[in-house]
Amino acid sequence: MSEALKSVTLKSLVQSGVVTAISPLRVNTSGYPYVTFLQGNKPNNVYFSKKTSIIVNGTFEKGDNIVPFLKNAEIVQTEVTEENGDVRVRFKIFTPGASEYSSTAELMDVFGMSEKTTEFDMELFKKEFVSQTAVVPAESTQA
Repeated sequence: MSEALKSVTLKSLVQSGVVTAISPLRVNTSGYPYVTFLQGNKPNNVYFSKKTSIIVNGTFEKGDNIVPFLKNAEIVQTEVTEENGDVRVRFKIFTPGASEYSSTAELMDVFGMSEKTTEFDMELFKKEFVSQTAVVPAESTQA
């Protein structure tokens, strides 16, 4: 198996309108944390990387607003080539605290830089948003 990584900052996705809202923390039945990104009313559930999941599970609870935690997060596009030659693409949320290295977002912020174009497949990521009219941003729901 070979693997190639490409990433984009969450800040860049918000600035470009690809992500227009972020849900509170969610947890699937197996205990894996994720958030739902919205693009208008189209949702895209994105899970955290393994190391970031450990931090999230140890810090937050289901239903918590974790947007401040995601300030320097990146979305990593992982392309895994399996033994049979098939390529599988997955998107994961990576945060700086999950590694001993600084993230691209942190470095750009510290050095006052804007994000450069990467090999991240923005069109493929946009296709992950599935149209569902029942999805409404949290701040718009009525109690």
